Amino acid sequence: MVIEGIILEGEERLIKQFKALGESVKGSQPERLFLRAAKVVRDNAKERAPLGPTGNLRKGIVAKLLDRRGRRVAPAMVGINFRRAPHAHLIEFGTVKMSPRPFFRPAVIASKERVNKIIVGGFKRIFAKVARQGGLQRAIGRL
Repeated sequence: MVIEGIILEGEERLIKQFKALGESVKGSQPERLFLRAAKVVRDNAKERAPLGPTGNLRKGIVAKLLDRRGRRVAPAMVGINFRRAPHAHLIEFGTVKMSPRPFFRPAVIASKERVNKIIVGGFKRIFAKVARQGGLQRAIGRL
C-alpha cells in the first residue's frame, strides 16, 4: 500500500494488530474509566452545591453509566435527578427574585483536567497491555 509516498509493508499484520487493539477497548474497561471520570465531576458538583435543609440538591447529583447500544461502549453521564431535586436549575441559573448560585457548570470546568488524566491514562494502560500481548509496538516500529 502506498499513501502519498509512504510505503507500508506488512499491512495485513498491522491491520490485524489494530483490530486487536479495537477489540480490547470494547466492553467494561473503558466504561469503568468513563464512570470513574463522571464520579469526579459528580463529587465536585456535590461539594459546590449549596446545602439546603433537606440536602436534596446534593443527593440529586448523580453519575451513572448509560445503556450499551449494540457493541458500542456505554457512555457515562453526570446530571441531576429532577425527582429528588426539581429545583436544581433554579439554584444554578437563578430566578427573577433570586441570584444564580452556579454549582454544576463550575464543577464541570474545574474537573476537566482530572477527567482528562483519568481517561487518557486509562486508555494508555489499555493500549499498552494490548501492545505487549499482540506485538503492536513491533508492527508500528517497522514503519
